[in-house]
Amino acid sequence: MSDEPCEQIKKFVFNSKKEGGSSETLEILIPEKLQASYSFYTWPCAPILAWFLWEHRADLAGKHILELGAGTALPGILAAKCGATVTLTDSAVLPKSLLHIKRCCEVNGLNSNQVRVTGLSWGLFLTSTFALGPVDLIIANSAKLRNYFSKFGPVVSANVVFDKNTGLTRGYGFIAFNSKVEFEEAQKGKHTFEAAADCLPSLVSSLKQEKLLEFYALYKQATIGECNTPSPYWYAYESKRKWEAWKALGDLPQTEAMIKYISLIEEILPDWETNQKNDQKKEGWVAVSRMANDEIEINEEDKNIFDRVKEGDIDKVKCFVENCGADITDEFGMSLLHWAADRGLLDMVKLLLAHGANIDMRDGSGQTALHYACSCGHSEIVEVLLLNGAQPDLICDDGFTPYDLASEELRTHFKSANFP
Repeated sequence: MSDEPCEQIKKFVFNSKKEGGSSETLEILIPEKLQASYSFYTWPCAPILAWFLWEHRADLAGKHILELGAGTALPGILAAKCGATVTLTDSAVLPKSLLHIKRCCEVNGLNSNQVRVTGLSWGLFLTSTFALGPVDLIIANSAKLRNYFSKFGPVVSANVVFDKNTGLTRGYGFIAFNSKVEFEEAQKGKHTFEAAADCLPSLVSSLKQEKLLEFYALYKQATIGECNTPSPYWYAYESKRKWEAWKALGDLPQTEAMIKYISLIEEILPDWETNQKNDQKKEGWVAVSRMANDEIEINEEDKNIFDRVKEGDIDKVKCFVENCGADITDEFGMSLLHWAADRGLLDMVKLLLAHGANIDMRDGSGQTALHYACSCGHSEIVEVLLLNGAQPDLICDDGFTPYDLASEELRTHFKSANFP
């Protein structure tokens, strides 16, 4: 009597409706052996990753895809069925696992022109490593991803997708928990990039302005992508510095910007994840964007009302506007409200509005305070201006409305104000 575990065939069906009501279906058969080794049965995450590839099957034809730690190779087999050339790999020291991958391919009618099965081992540069050739997409399981999410409970499996150009992850992965309880617990948390952004406000006072600019630029690149706003005028000094820092990142991928951002946090505070307070509020971009200490120091007796606004001197500004009004402008047409919005000074904005500041006053370039608040990313000020009736569709001389300059996050305030 053979000691070989009994083989059973598991069927996976992928179905999508086409335009016109017809449907497209793909069936994949996976032979499984119920034994201890993970490579002989399908991990729970594999169907999720396979479904993701199925939904993007139009992009797979003609691509070379490498699956690391393939196991029963469900995602890789699906990719091959959708027109990709696939290299399926598992440990070079597990010949039975490699034979089982070949068995899975045979059951699905795949030939050597569609799939190649080879052994790889971490840290060993085997002949098979150099024979891989150019790769368009890498799919793999991730120990780091598994370790991170295991703090919420037992993780059954973890997969991550890599970018062929950078060798870095594309910023998403697939996690399968042991139960719904762990899944719901994980959803409550903020993970990695968002948590790193939450950590920054506690570091602002100890960082130089150039480092803050670097953080600002990476945050904008990570959350929005390539710089998509016009250059502020030269006299909007701080806004222009931030814009230039963001613009300098060019077409840096958003995922890579996230990784660089997290790496910067780790350089400054290596144990930031363990030290981070759970109740810390995310309000760093008001503080980060100000850079007030980077300006030329002005003697007290030489300061005008615009200087008082810039430094947030509520008492002196209140005294001034009560006697002289709030709509004074400088030589560039910028009002006190423009400067308060540019600096992210929420209390100053509220003070000026309470004393009758013209909320839609335009500067020399046709921009309103709402333009400035959107360009600088001051969320609370955008909300206050809109609630007080600021016009979201006024076009500046460069052809942009405040809405055009707003990030996706800021645009939620516009929707609350029934625009657009």
